[in-house]
Amino acid sequence: MRLTQTAKQWGRLKNITMSEIEMRQFAEFAKQPKWLSLRVEGGDFSNPDADVFQLPMETKKYARDAEVLSIGIGK
Repeated sequence: MRLTQTAKQWGRLKNITMSEIEMRQFAEFAKQPKWLSLRVEGGDFSNPDADVFQLPMETKKYARDAEVLSIGIGK
């Protein structure tokens, strides 16, 4: 599912975080349930400053074809 479609269901994108572990990307939407995590691909982390490059990183930008790769369900 594309992020643009996901936003129709769960509201605007709050952020995409690139994790420290394996540089995975996770998206958070305004109306997304707390117990749900969305692993995504296509976050725009372009032009990180080499002096400040440190994970985790966050962005609100994403590619037109960005999509949800997996859904995690927790407590």
